Amino acid sequence: MMPTGGGEARAQALAELKVLRHETLISQQMEDLLNGAETEFNKLSPWQRANLREARRIVQLSKSVTKGLVEASSLACSRSEQAWRFLRGENNWADFLPLLENVVQLSREEAQQRASHTGLLPYDSLLDLYSPGIDSNFVSRIFNEVKLFLPHLIQEISAHQKNHLTLEQPGPVSTEKQKNLGLVIMNILGFDFNHGRLDVSHHPFCGGVPEDVRITTRYNPTNFIESLMGVIHETGHACYEQGLPKEWHRQPVAKARGMQVHESQSLFFEIFIGRSRSFLKFLQPFLLQYLATQEESAEASSKNSFWNLENLFGAFNKVNPSYIRVNADEVTYPAHIILRFEIERDLIGGKMEVRDLPEVWNEKMQTYLGLSTKGNFKDGCMQDVHWPSGAFGYFPSYSLGALTASQLYASMARTIPDIEAHVQQGQLQSIHQWLRGLIWSQASFLSYEELLVHATGESLNPDHFRKHLISKFLNDSHK
Repeated sequence: MMPTGGGEARAQALAELKVLRHETLISQQMEDLLNGAETEFNKLSPWQRANLREARRIVQLSKSVTKGLVEASSLACSRSEQAWRFLRGENNWADFLPLLENVVQLSREEAQQRASHTGLLPYDSLLDLYSPGIDSNFVSRIFNEVKLFLPHLIQEISAHQKNHLTLEQPGPVSTEKQKNLGLVIMNILGFDFNHGRLDVSHHPFCGGVPEDVRITTRYNPTNFIESLMGVIHETGHACYEQGLPKEWHRQPVAKARGMQVHESQSLFFEIFIGRSRSFLKFLQPFLLQYLATQEESAEASSKNSFWNLENLFGAFNKVNPSYIRVNADEVTYPAHIILRFEIERDLIGGKMEVRDLPEVWNEKMQTYLGLSTKGNFKDGCMQDVHWPSGAFGYFPSYSLGALTASQLYASMARTIPDIEAHVQQGQLQSIHQWLRGLIWSQASFLSYEELLVHATGESLNPDHFRKHLISKFLNDSHK
């Protein structure tokens, strides 16, 4: 809601706050406190030891970059992001180019400073900020496994869906109706409205603190699914935050275990609950009550009705290669992320320059999704806010989250055999209990690898994602 003229003042304020935080974390007083705590390490409980480990990590991350770079990066990223908001709409790559070049140059400098301090490769030092304990070799290996089966599945599922015509939404749905439905669904999903709320923004997000979690969505009158899935996705993030251990709130060990785990929770809610056939059967009466007209409701049982269950499943799960990542279906989405990972890795590594970005983007889009973005910057390399704001290393967490969610669901289904019946009845307590016990309550006590083995019994295995796609979209015919 900030006016465009407030951008520079906001940039200055954020830069000052980041410098103050940096100075506090690298101070001698902080070092003395940590050293003092470590002298009593043997007296500490396992959670206290984990908390000290995470506190030390935060301090070391701050010490790995200079105060001047913190300030310069904050200003450059704020200015770039503010300009991106209107330059993208104008498809104005020429004016955006120098701003992004400045951000990339500072991000490279940050990567080098962090790498010299941590011993990691430059890009890995940025990746580690968002997904602790994960490096580009791990991401490359996992993504290469996905690339072995994903292109074929995209083609096969797309061809399969062509034989099943899906009706379009019959008419516009007001923002008020969509919002009211969203609030009802958030309540069913377990969102605690005493410690959070729903608002509107240009792009759905989740922010705040566990005691006050704010989520947003955006409303499209001609596509209510977009806003509803935004609500369900962000509610997954929010439930994770609200489920973190209260006794450790505001301590490092109580933070979420990296963005790949955070994204696994939002995608679990979106894909394995929100877009599932079982939940859509539960949801159908609410859609008719809140969104459909009386005439449409009367026709809901007809095979020719948009509100028919099978048509709803098709509408909520349409697979179609598209330009925009945030609107991509769960089958093609990993291709968007793999593309971005490969580009940002080479950008930070100096193997390509920002001026080459549109051409490289177009080549990879044609390779992975069969689409051309030549001259279409706003739907191509300018579409995301991440790079303008300096968030290099963030993108892999999205698909790592989807793979993690698939593995969590497979494990959950083994321990809760009637899980689909629970979802179909809107009774999600057993799911909450499982996630709270094995994921949410663990916060950052365990590493990502330890957490996944703790919850599922194995390291990250992309085959769970492959089996999920086949089972959901190809009617179990390939099992």
